[in-house]
Amino acid sequence: MQRLLDSLEKTKSDRLNKKAGWWSTALGLGIVLLLVGYAGFSIYRDSPTLLEYLADVNPWGIALSLPVYSVALGLAIWGWSAIVGKLTGVSDLGKHARVYCYTNLAKRVPGVLWYVLGRIYFYKEEKADGIAVSVASLIEMVLIILSGFVTYLLVGAGASGSKGLSIWLPVGVLLGLIVIHPRVLRLTLGRVRQAEALTTLRYRELLVWLCLYVGVWIVGGLTLYCVLYSIHPLSLAHVPAIIGAWSLSGAIASLVIFLPSGLGLREITLTAMLSPFVPGPIAVVISLSMRLLLTLYEVFWVLVATRW
Repeated sequence: MQRLLDSLEKTKSDRLNKKAGWWSTALGLGIVLLLVGYAGFSIYRDSPTLLEYLADVNPWGIALSLPVYSVALGLAIWGWSAIVGKLTGVSDLGKHARVYCYTNLAKRVPGVLWYVLGRIYFYKEEKADGIAVSVASLIEMVLIILSGFVTYLLVGAGASGSKGLSIWLPVGVLLGLIVIHPRVLRLTLGRVRQAEALTTLRYRELLVWLCLYVGVWIVGGLTLYCVLYSIHPLSLAHVPAIIGAWSLSGAIASLVIFLPSGLGLREITLTAMLSPFVPGPIAVVISLSMRLLLTLYEVFWVLVATRW
């Protein structure tokens, strides 16, 4: 009799788990469809401005921008995998890649840190603590911002000829290098339950991750150059300045964490930094084209991750 009761209980539990699995899959698919729908709406809304310049676009630069962007995405996934893997113990690179692709698009949805909530949701399957995922996202954000400024100083500052930031940016970078020190992080997050996980972090690891995100910015700047070249060709001598414009505008926009993609702040900053090299209206179109293309590429990789 006891065996029969145990068998019935196990059958009931299996049914509940299967049902929960279906609901989890449906909810995850719903989130993906919502994000794809919003991305499609954004592209449709801005398409009239873009269509005015499509007649003279060189398609080869646009075509090359996708594989170049994919390299930047791969480096970003690598960085995120290293950070969240260190704090949660989840070592499945495929899982990290899928979660990153799913939630990366959420940064473009109006709201406060939806992508962090999405990450917490998807990592529940791995029994990862939500606080650890949040702390990992915070460390990632700090590294992204800091590496953007570092990239500009190392690559773009001299090429762009900007003198006004030459004093303040090194000071900001120095403060950033202090902020990401494990002791400072533990002191800042001392009351957070998962702050104990930070004891396993080494400053050397954080510096390696910082260099990795510098690579993300550099390859991202090359993606911008491909798009720019397709609309308004520039010589390779301008590549450092283009990388500097991309990294600095992105870092500034990332500081406004409560707005989706800076709500145009990135486009405004990027347009201003491109203006010395291309006519003003073309700079606006390039900034807008970059945003639309990146949204398309993010949708593409969401679909790839869904089929993965």
